[in-house]
Amino acid sequence: MAKAITILASGMRVGLSMLGRHGDGRGSPIQQVHDGDTIVVEAAGNLSVRFLGVDTPEVSFTLPGSSQFRSVGGADWDQFLTDPFAGAPNEFTTGLGNGLLQYLQGAIGQGCASNHAHHAEQAHRHLEQLVTQDMRVLGQDRPPSISSWYSPMKSWTGMGGSSASSTATRSTPICRSLDQGHTTRGCWKRGWPVPTSSSRM
Repeated sequence: MAKAITILASGMRVGLSMLGRHGDGRGSPIQQVHDGDTIVVEAAGNLSVRFLGVDTPEVSFTLPGSSQFRSVGGADWDQFLTDPFAGAPNEFTTGLGNGLLQYLQGAIGQGCASNHAHHAEQAHRHLEQLVTQDMRVLGQDRPPSISSWYSPMKSWTGMGGSSASSTATRSTPICRSLDQGHTTRGCWKRGWPVPTSSSRM
C-alpha cells in the first residue's frame, strides 16, 4: 500500500485521501463536506507514527553523502562512525564547541555502529512485543472468520444481505484504487490495525 503522505518528484509534499466513512460505507460529498473550507476524509495509505517523549536508536538512517537509508549495522556506517570528523570541514567541528566535540570524539570509534545497531534492534523488538500484547488484549490478533468477510462481500457483489460486521475487533475491510478513483468493499487486506492508544503510552 502507498504512503498516505509522500513527496512528489517536484519536492512537494502531498497527502492522499478519500472521502471519510459514513455508517458502514463510504460517505458522499454531501455527507462529508462540512462547510466551505472543511471536508472529512480518510487517509488512503499508510501512516508512520512516532511516539512523543520516546527516543530510541535508529535502525537505519541516511548516510552522509548518500540519499538512501542504510542499515546502521552495515559496513558503511561502521566505517563512517569510526572517525566521522576525519573529512569534516573546519567550520563543522569548530561550530560544535570544544565540550561537545570532546564528548563525541570519546563516543566514536571502531564498533560504534554495531553497538548502536544492537540497541536499536533491542528497542525495535520490544516495541513489537508491546504492540502484539495490546492487539491480543483488544482481540485483534485473531485471523478473520469466514462470516466476518462474507457479509461485506455479499453487499459488494450485489447478493443482498446486511453488510454490517463486527467493528469491535477490526475495521471494515476496504480496498482503494487510486488510479481509478473509487473504493470497493469486501477486499480483505493483510495485517491488522494497530491500536492508536495504549495505557502504556
